[in-house]
Amino acid sequence: RRAARVMTVRGGETTTAQLVSGADFGDSPEVEAVGEGGMAGLVGAVLHEPDGAVIRAGLVTDLAASWPVPTRQLDPHLAYLVAPEPVHDGLARAHRIEAVHGFHLASLRRWAKETGVGRLDVKKRGIRETPEEVRRAVLGGAKPGLRGGAGRHATLVLARVGRSRFALEVTPLD
Repeated sequence: RRAARVMTVRGGETTTAQLVSGADFGDSPEVEAVGEGGMAGLVGAVLHEPDGAVIRAGLVTDLAASWPVPTRQLDPHLAYLVAPEPVHDGLARAHRIEAVHGFHLASLRRWAKETGVGRLDVKKRGIRETPEEVRRAVLGGAKPGLRGGAGRHATLVLARVGRSRFALEVTPLD
């Protein structure tokens, strides 16, 4: 049996969520993948980032299969799930996908400048560069959280999907 249990404390209130599977590792349900060809159509969808306990227990696709909405994996090798709407169950964090960019530091630097990004959070899976390296390159070497002392706060999720690398601009929903 595999299981993941997540306890969250917010405002002095504790909530617990859990997922249990009687299947062995490798016997989890198969879930359709978005793949390279489906990346452009993700704007407006919700990217879910499963909690580390779900990932370590090998329950990522079990989680997707347990949800009441059609859910796909971003890539079969990544622990990111995509659904048409947010699922709030305590086992994953939800992010609305605002834009999908190719992962090219020069174009991301231009994007940050044109859209006034001053603070940048970076999450990643399947990408060699560290979040700190990407943040420094995109913000032009500015100290974390500062670009001329102001600017909007943005979040990028970097992922290798198939053979290509993408940067998803997301807005956290949790």
